[in-house]
This record gives sequence, C-alpha cells and structure tokens, in this order.
Amino acid sequence: MSIQVWDLFYNSSSVRDMIKQKIQEESLRTYLFSYSSVYDSLSLDILASMFELDKAVVHSIVSKMIINEELMVSRNFVLTFVTQLQLHIRFDTAVHWMHVVVLHTSQQC
Repeated sequence: MSIQVWDLFYNSSSVRDMIKQKIQEESLRTYLFSYSSVYDSLSLDILASMFELDKAVVHSIVSKMIINEELMVSRNFVLTFVTQLQLHIRFDTAVHWMHVVVLHTSQQC
C-alpha cells in the first residue's frame, strides 16, 4: 500500500489501517471456511497471532460464523472454544451467548 494514490485520501493512514484490518478479518474467515473441517479444536490465541488480530475480534468473527451456520461445530468444539475464551465480559452477556450456542448446537445434532 505504498502507492502514492493512498496519500490523496482524507486521513489516508486511517484508511490504510481500516483496509488492513478488513483484509486480516476476511483472511481469518477464509481460513476457517477452508480448514475448519480438518481441525478438532481451534485456539483463539493461535488464530489471533496467525492473523495479527485481537482475541476479541477473533472471538467475534468465530461466534458470528457459528451463529450464522457458516462454521459447523460439534458440542466438543463449543466446549473447547468457550473454555479457551478468556475475555472479560459481563455475566449476562456470557449467559446469553452460551444460550445461543447451546441452542444452535442442539439443533445441529
């Protein structure tokens, strides 16, 4: 992204950062689409370091993919995923999220 045309944008550095962030996020999604069937479990830490994203961003992307049925997971995967999650979130949000995940996985079985 060192082409001179980027300097013509208003706040060009923030535009470059935003595009970089979106490319990293879509790369993660593509990786999960391609290789999720190969793995028994995935680590948020490893995915975050592979794609240079915050763990919260990785968690958000994976959660959305599970809820939207773009990423098929087993009950064991959900348990592993949840136990590896070390984000500080409000208790009621965690309960709601777990409820959605349990409902989703029970419908898949």
